[in-house]
Amino acid sequence: MASESGKSAASFVLLVNVVLYLIVIVIAAWAVNNGIERSRDIVRNWVELNSL
Repeated sequence: MASESGKSAASFVLLVNVVLYLIVIVIAAWAVNNGIERSRDIVRNWVELNSL
């Protein structure tokens, strides 16, 4: 019985670990995408200002 509760606790910890991992991946993907979009805007604005 003790091993059953250990497996249950390990399964719960594994599930929490996977969920947190997915949350971190989503935040990292958003941050990279946001950085790429902002850098495009910065370059576009710089080109417009210097072409005048």
